Amino acid sequence: MGFPPRPRLTAEGWELTVPSDALSGAVRVRNWRSGDRFVPFGMTGHKKVGDLLLERRVPRSQRERTLVVEDDAGVLWVPGVGQAERTRLLSSTRRAVTLRLVPRAAAPEGPAEEP
Repeated sequence: MGFPPRPRLTAEGWELTVPSDALSGAVRVRNWRSGDRFVPFGMTGHKKVGDLLLERRVPRSQRERTLVVEDDAGVLWVPGVGQAERTRLLSSTRRAVTLRLVPRAAAPEGPAEEP
């Protein structure tokens, strides 16, 4: 059956562990856009991210700043709101990846790029 991934809010930011085979291509973080859809955990059908934000009573002022984590197959996770069914960890899961969403102010500085 599997169990729900448990996003965690740490001192550095949000974390979510997902099966590595659930990922397709590059993982990206961007702002939520009207029309974004995904299959929320525990569901079989698609739901608009905007509808989920309304259901979870996310204030309008925060909705426009809501981030989504996506890959080439679509939305994986809306930090603090919900994650996709495909992020379900199963008893057969052998490899997993932890996604970390760290605010820019807390992000470690990388090597400087040369012009």
